[in-house]
Amino acid sequence: MVKAAMDYWDSGNAGGHHKNVEAGRAQAQAVEHRFREMAAVWFAQ
Repeated sequence: MVKAAMDYWDSGNAGGHHKNVEAGRAQAQAVEHRFREMAAVWFAQ
């Protein structure tokens, strides 16, 4: 899911703005660790 989100940003689809790709990637990287922690809990249930 994280890779899919990064690919979405890289293709310019997120928000439809190519100018926000770097900001989007930075945001995705910043929350990736927490997302993986949450996903591990969800999938363990």
